[in-house]
Amino acid sequence: MKRFIIGDIHGQYDMLKALLDDVGFNPAEGDILYGLGDFCDRGNQNLEVLRYLMSLGDSFKSVFGNHDIWIWQYLHEPVTYNERKSPYMLRDAEECWIWNGGRTTEDELYSLDDDEGKRIFDWIGKLPYKIELDKYTIVHTPSLKPVLGGNIDQTTLTLAETMEKNLCEKDYDSWFWDRDIIAYSSVFSGRGTSLMTEDNKDSWGLGKKVFIIGHTPLTEGPLYDPYLQMIALDTGAFVRKEIHKVEGKLTILNLDTMEYNQVDGNLNKFNGKIELV
Repeated sequence: MKRFIIGDIHGQYDMLKALLDDVGFNPAEGDILYGLGDFCDRGNQNLEVLRYLMSLGDSFKSVFGNHDIWIWQYLHEPVTYNERKSPYMLRDAEECWIWNGGRTTEDELYSLDDDEGKRIFDWIGKLPYKIELDKYTIVHTPSLKPVLGGNIDQTTLTLAETMEKNLCEKDYDSWFWDRDIIAYSSVFSGRGTSLMTEDNKDSWGLGKKVFIIGHTPLTEGPLYDPYLQMIALDTGAFVRKEIHKVEGKLTILNLDTMEYNQVDGNLNKFNGKIELV
């Protein structure tokens, strides 16, 4: 049995399949694929990604990200710019979704029949905020900011519960968009030393396990910060050289060997290994 974790996919089905084929991912042999959320948006193969991941059943386990919240909000009750029906499209959420690459996803979701839309809605709604493994903590983006509503177990807190209990209504941009960890890190920020104190590390729960995060596209990654014991695995799968002047990649990491494989938008392959210290 092999265990893998994949970075933010963002609608890149061809890249996803190329990577899984490259590492020999085989659910029939008990292989498990973990995800960091943000399956859709910015790419144009969003339904293909969702349908494939859902087809894996218990062989795929993932936390949710901010882009997954938008899909859940939309599928709860489709909205338009001029007619807001869903109580869960908070503030300017739809405009923010479209601004962050959601237009193609919205168009694809609009074409769904009710049954498939409900299946996707239910599946995304069950994704947890955090997954704890033997040596690793998996979370889309860690935050020092408290979850609204008090002391909540983030490993059992699902996306649906988060929305239904209005836990992010007043903290939408900070809890699920938090990039403070990047500012604290010497590796991610390019400084010589980390701004994180030992007390702050304890508050974040850092150092006890290796945190694996997504959310922030770091095209030079994956990046590992030995002081924070943090791996950033979002390497900008949607980023294209002709548009952004740099070519992003989708990255998959073997959790037991720390070897990683990558493909770019042209399906060129790369590989490497993270040396944990």
